[in-house]
Amino acid sequence: MRGASPTDQLGIPLPLLGELSRAGGSDDNHHHFHPGADFKDRDLDEGLSAIRASRIQLVSRKLHTRYHRMYWGVVPPQTQSDRLNLVVLSASGYIPDRGTHFKRFYAEPKLSMISPKTRRALWESGQIRISLGNGAVRSFLYSELKSRSVDTNQKGLIIEELLGSNDQQRRIEIARLILGDSARLALEPIAEDWRKAWRDKKLPRAILRGKRLFSISSDPVRTVWAHSISHLDPSKVAEDLGTSLNS
Repeated sequence: MRGASPTDQLGIPLPLLGELSRAGGSDDNHHHFHPGADFKDRDLDEGLSAIRASRIQLVSRKLHTRYHRMYWGVVPPQTQSDRLNLVVLSASGYIPDRGTHFKRFYAEPKLSMISPKTRRALWESGQIRISLGNGAVRSFLYSELKSRSVDTNQKGLIIEELLGSNDQQRRIEIARLILGDSARLALEPIAEDWRKAWRDKKLPRAILRGKRLFSISSDPVRTVWAHSISHLDPSKVAEDLGTSLNS
């Protein structure tokens, strides 16, 4: 009988390790969050597909087959906060202390500690894909921050100014301020875990996307903003946020 996929205390599935991951032959993209049918969005909720897209590992087909014979997957998180936490940590390249180690095809897998050398290799080789730039991840993060901004404590004069100002630059500044506060509130539940993971070097210091190097900060808000919000058209952000707050 297959069991649940091993995860760490933060709910992140353990990466696959072992000789089989370096075997010759065809390679597969292993989604750490599966089964796929459980991570399909329902009721226009982007969170489930963002979780599934947030972590993919390139492994040998032999290892992939063996893994799925052993494990059925993980239970999707039920709350939006839990979904947001998983997406941010996973998409930023967080790697747990341990991995699921397959030494031989027919042997039982073991949970093995991941050395700093192995963790660096998983990041630098691109075997584990860091996906803060993924469209599903970016869309979910922006939607979450925009929707949560409605619930912040800034519904007074500053929101009235956003909705009523004819000064486009001022509207842009206010929208950035509101979204920044929204991000701090939304990511507060994982801030301590994030900072500890960063200190313990379970998060990369930088990631290479194309030919550009992007930093991963000790501050989750700064990291999410840099990778998922800063690329957006500021005028469009101000317009979207004004529409959301006025609805």
